[in-house]
Amino acid sequence: MLKEYDVAIVGAGPAGTTTAGLLAKQGYRVLVIEREKFPRYHIGESLVPGVLPVLQELGLSDQVARYGFIDKYGITLLWGKLRDPWTTFFGEVGPFEHSYQVVRSEFDYLMLQHARRLGATVLEETPLVDFVFEGDRCTGIAYSTANGTMNTVRARYVVDASGQSSLLARKLKLVQWDEDLKNVAIWAYYQGGRTLDGKYAGNILVENMLDGWLWDIPLHDGTHSVGWVTRATNVNGREDLERSYRRMIDSSLETRRLLAEATRVSGFRTARDWSYKSKRFWGPGFLLAGDAAGFVDPLFSTGVFLAMNGGSLAAKILSDALQHPERELELLARYDETYKNFLDVVISFVRYFYDASLDKEMYWDHARTLIDPLEQMSARQDFVYLISGLHGIRSVMSLERQLTLGELECSDETRTPRELFNELRDVLEHEPHRTVGLTALYQFDISGEQGGKWYVDIIDGKAKICEGQAANPGCTIVMQDSDYVAMATGRLRGSTAFMTGKLRAQGDIALAMKANSIFG
Repeated sequence: MLKEYDVAIVGAGPAGTTTAGLLAKQGYRVLVIEREKFPRYHIGESLVPGVLPVLQELGLSDQVARYGFIDKYGITLLWGKLRDPWTTFFGEVGPFEHSYQVVRSEFDYLMLQHARRLGATVLEETPLVDFVFEGDRCTGIAYSTANGTMNTVRARYVVDASGQSSLLARKLKLVQWDEDLKNVAIWAYYQGGRTLDGKYAGNILVENMLDGWLWDIPLHDGTHSVGWVTRATNVNGREDLERSYRRMIDSSLETRRLLAEATRVSGFRTARDWSYKSKRFWGPGFLLAGDAAGFVDPLFSTGVFLAMNGGSLAAKILSDALQHPERELELLARYDETYKNFLDVVISFVRYFYDASLDKEMYWDHARTLIDPLEQMSARQDFVYLISGLHGIRSVMSLERQLTLGELECSDETRTPRELFNELRDVLEHEPHRTVGLTALYQFDISGEQGGKWYVDIIDGKAKICEGQAANPGCTIVMQDSDYVAMATGRLRGSTAFMTGKLRAQGDIALAMKANSIFG
């Protein structure tokens, strides 16, 4: 076995296997160590659409689609001043109609095996002994083998993807707890429960209660994952927590209805759902990814999304850093900024949402203030855009695009819009995850000395780029050529161009917002 790797990763959950798979796919030498034997149990069964582009990037989306997991088209809530259920669907903002409700032991095992197929070395039942440092730089890991001996390997970079153990962040005393979100969760599994009707059947149900909230997630094995989250100060010990859980279900409205004919088929499990964030997500020679970097309250099911998109971003950053070591500080700092910014938005929104005394429209309006202050979409669409993870996809893709183009920039060279559209055509051809599941027609009208008209026609995820005027574009995007060049070369972010009016959209504004996640 090798003693030196390009990247060593601690933890084989979604963050670790995403990072490992994408780096191994590029030919890097990757080692993953995992203390448990897979498949292993894990909570966090409800996925948001933000995971789908990463599955496509990994080449795993078809296998997951065929597996038989339940399609999740949205979220149904009993939350707010009025005690009537209300539902939002992911397809309201696209480009993905649904995500999945998964049995995590099975989903995570698919991810781990795929990382192996892509070329990563994965060692199970292999606990970490310690991180190896030379001065302030992390240069490798020490781990214990099955027979009790200790091995040490060197790596140019180390990724801590150890989940809520947060091994490296705790070692370096970087963990910061969120005092407002110190919660505890208890859950069990039921057989024979009902589902919601029709297209709602695969939705997660989230029901607010006096002292917390309940979830009900239908799974493809016929069981329901049913849990309750409450303030840690509301209960006193395990027995009190179990009694309170039963009382909450008995006094609920929709959850009780779905479980009326169901039988509990498991014992109770508990966890402290205390939100936290590391002071920084990187240091010399290392990155933190997934729950090892920060954990957000599970209210909107963002855990796997954050893990996989963090892993995707980590793979991109580390690939660039391995090729361009002179840019290490810049690259790792950009990873930190992008990841933290999205975490902060989600935490802020969850904290606001915990006030369950408001009209639902007020939650939608708050989502708008966080991600869409110029009101490019409706407030309801902003809410869906945020909780589905699409806002995070936009941030990650924007950074990926900036980094890629940053390597190509010349300070004394101006690239014409024609050249940029040719490059866009090549990007969409080689990165199909940007347009998977989308059908759209964009017209770009660029004015200035090098202006012109181009249209992008996307049908079932396949993009065709032509020069000229589209007959019936869903959205027309108008821009000065100098601003477009600045955006496409990474000097101007797409979101900033929207918010400052440098990029003006006519027609379907929601479609215009999607363009930012597609084109970077």
